[in-house]
Amino acid sequence: MSQGKIRALVPITHGSEDIEVVSLCDVLSRGSVEVIVASLDGTNPVHLMKGTKIQADCGLGDLEHESFEAICIPGGVPGAMHLGQSDLLRAMIQAHHKRRAVVAAICLAPALVLSPSGVLDQSEKVTGNPLQIKTPERTYAPDHFTAMLGDAFDPSTSVCVDPDLRLVTSQLPGTTIDFALEIVAMLRDPEAAEEIRGYIQR
Repeated sequence: MSQGKIRALVPITHGSEDIEVVSLCDVLSRGSVEVIVASLDGTNPVHLMKGTKIQADCGLGDLEHESFEAICIPGGVPGAMHLGQSDLLRAMIQAHHKRRAVVAAICLAPALVLSPSGVLDQSEKVTGNPLQIKTPERTYAPDHFTAMLGDAFDPSTSVCVDPDLRLVTSQLPGTTIDFALEIVAMLRDPEAAEEIRGYIQR
């Protein structure tokens, strides 16, 4: 395993998905990736979708000119909606994708955050949350968000990896560990990911 310093940005906001945030940070850290958790609007602690409170390292605005080896985006309602509305996050994703950093998103984030940024345009296969989504305001049909992914959407694959474009997309909260392991494999090497898998999934 390479021991060079590798940093991953995980932007979060009120309503981000609990399992996705916590498991993603945990697995990346096990892979010797330095995780920087950034609060979208700078507030702390950040209250996740199911009530977990996370103390972010900083606000996203503090990192505008920083570089990372990966940007990893959790989903959640309304967290993914808020992240998708951030012009700063979109610009950071585009800049990092251009310099071939890993860009990864799970649940609703591929549709609401990555798709509007344009980084999925050249990918032949991507995925995201295929289920009906209910909020206090409305109910979204199962294909409401996946339609944003276009013809590249693959409902049969829980985690899609595009090594050429350095993209990782994933479906539901239960896929978070496999999602994070694919990011570790891309940032470090497959052996590093398998070592973690052997410990937490055996």
